[in-house]
Amino acid sequence: MREGVGTVSIASSIAVLAGVASMLAAGLGVTLLAPQHRHRAARITALAAWATFGLAATADFAALLEGQRAIGMGRLTLPLGLGHLELATLINPLTLIVFTLVAFVGSIVVRYSNSYLRGEPREIVFYRWLALTLGLFLLLIVSDNLWVFWLSFVATSLTLHRLLLYSPERPVAVAAARKNFLLARLADATLLVAFVILARDTHASSFTGVVRWLHAGHPVGPLLEVAAGLVAITAIVKSGVFPFHGWLIQ
Repeated sequence: MREGVGTVSIASSIAVLAGVASMLAAGLGVTLLAPQHRHRAARITALAAWATFGLAATADFAALLEGQRAIGMGRLTLPLGLGHLELATLINPLTLIVFTLVAFVGSIVVRYSNSYLRGEPREIVFYRWLALTLGLFLLLIVSDNLWVFWLSFVATSLTLHRLLLYSPERPVAVAAARKNFLLARLADATLLVAFVILARDTHASSFTGVVRWLHAGHPVGPLLEVAAGLVAITAIVKSGVFPFHGWLIQ
């Protein structure tokens, strides 16, 4: 744990990570259910989703007392000057607002799905990928480390792809999922190149580290401008705006 961090910020960080763990555990736990107990999948996922929302509210309250903090736990040194892989959370108003909003909307989606999919033979499959997608996306929101963010970014895309394939007998849905899969891999590649440039040029492997480097007055070279452009391309591709919107229409 980084030095100089108050116990309230630690509590806020632990709360959001517990929410992430709750959703991931629900996704893995649902996978173990026997088909005859598929009705329990909705209950397990709903409990995890509302628990995550409650933990998000707890993190919000705790963060009000200390403000923005970046807290890291565990560190693995990476080769090629890419810095470190670290489970680090960035606690600030923006990340907590988005985290809480996603946790709340996720809870509503689970509640709606409970009524819509009740009795479906493959509802275990749906709740597995829904819980894993929510958990990974929540991790992405609060990640301060570039590489944890990128891994979460890729993993969220892969689990969302499985959700889009929930009805494999629908050819239009399958075609849309394939288009989204290809675009997602493009976004993965552009973001990876951008992060490699950032890590090597700023000697930082976290968002707070990059911002600190920029605030120190270091000159921004052409490679960093390329990285900024690649991040913009990633956002455009993932947002589904023209001309990358075809899979949404389908």
